[in-house]
Amino acid sequence: MSTRQLQFKRISSDEDASFLMPGQQSPMTLVIFCGADAPVVKKARELSAELDVPEQWSFALVDPEAASETTRWFGIKDMPAMGAVCDGALLALEYECSLEAFERLIHVARQQYAQL
Repeated sequence: MSTRQLQFKRISSDEDASFLMPGQQSPMTLVIFCGADAPVVKKARELSAELDVPEQWSFALVDPEAASETTRWFGIKDMPAMGAVCDGALLALEYECSLEAFERLIHVARQQYAQL
């Protein structure tokens, strides 16, 4: 594992989010469901040099209004929210969008991923 600059794939439609759905065999993706200008996005990018995240994991920023079916699929009711998604399954969810919550999400995602 190595540190790297986090690159968030912007998802602005349900079609853009199709890779997150079951059967797509997507790698672990840490997803932030919020507007692109949410403070947690900037903070996550700033923290990226300090995070030890597996290279095969990806990151996505979902606009919950534009990708409403995707947001509903994962049962996200309150915004902002952050989740760990692997092949259509929501493995972890955080409604507190802070740096500490992002770090917790990564920790729990690692534990859940190891169980797959």
